Amino acid sequence: MKAIVRTSVPDTVFHQIKSKTYAKEVWEAVKQLYEERTSLVDLHNKLENTHRIEGGNVRDHFQELANLRQQLAAMGDDVPESEYASTLMVSLPRSYYPTLHAIAVA
Repeated sequence: MKAIVRTSVPDTVFHQIKSKTYAKEVWEAVKQLYEERTSLVDLHNKLENTHRIEGGNVRDHFQELANLRQQLAAMGDDVPESEYASTLMVSLPRSYYPTLHAIAVA
């Protein structure tokens, strides 16, 4: 069983499940690892694709993005300041572009 699993998953995954004895334990561990990775990808996508609509509350919008960033950090995936700043800027509607431009050149 372990030989089949060994050839089917990346080494990083295998090292985390190699101590499991039973097939059910192996399956549960693999499932949990991939579900965590899926959640991580989903959170990254949500962070990158959350945009404030024109007329919406900026404070609420930034709080939502901050919450997503904190969730990613809690899962061990810190979003660097520069990436987060870019995410904040591109998440705003076009009406903010002149202000963002003024900030960028200052």
